[in-house]
Amino acid sequence: MPTITLCILMNYVYVKKSKTNLIYSIGLLALFTSDIFATLAFKDSFLKITILTTTYIVCSTLALKKYLKRGKLKSFLSITSFITIGLLTYIVYAILDLLVLVLPKNTLFFVFLSVLTLIVLLVTIGLIYFSNNYRSGTMLLASGIFFFVQVCLSVINEFLYNDKTFISLIIFCHTMAIYLLTRFLIYTKAIKTEDIKEWYL
Repeated sequence: MPTITLCILMNYVYVKKSKTNLIYSIGLLALFTSDIFATLAFKDSFLKITILTTTYIVCSTLALKKYLKRGKLKSFLSITSFITIGLLTYIVYAILDLLVLVLPKNTLFFVFLSVLTLIVLLVTIGLIYFSNNYRSGTMLLASGIFFFVQVCLSVINEFLYNDKTFISLIIFCHTMAIYLLTRFLIYTKAIKTEDIKEWYL
C-alpha cells in the first residue's frame, strides 16, 4: 500500500504541477506514512495510524471544500439517503463498540476524533454528489464508499477476524479510494457560484 500511495501522490503532483493543492499533498504524505506503519505493525502502531489517517481525512475534506456550492440539494432529503445514513451510522456504532472493548483508554479519544472527521468527509462527499453539479460526482461518491469500507475492514481484520481475503479487499479499496479522489481533484474543476445561479435559479 505505501508504494501505491506514493505513486498516486507523485502522479498528482506531476499532473497538477503549479496548481498542486499543498493541503491534499500533505494528506497523501500522512497516508503514505500511515501505510508504512500499517504494513509493519498495525496493532502496535494503531495510535500513529489513527492520527495520520485523521490528518489525511482532514486534508481531503479541506481539498473538497471549494466544490461545495449551492445547487440541487433537495435530492439529498430522499428516503434512499436516509436509509444510507442510518446504515452507515449503525456500522460506525458497531465498529466503535468493538474498539472500545479492545483498545486502551488513551487511544479512544483519537479513535473518536478519526470517526468524527470520517463522518464529516462522507457528508461532504454526499453533499457534492447530491448537488449534481459535477459529472464526475459518481467517481467521488465511489471514492468515499471505498474508503469507508477499507477502514471498516481494516479494523475487523486486525481486531476481530484475520483473513487473507480481507487483506486483498483492503488493498483494493484503499487503492480505489485514493485513486478516484485524486482523479476527481485533478480533472474536475470547481464551478463558480455565478454559473450555478445561472443554471439553477
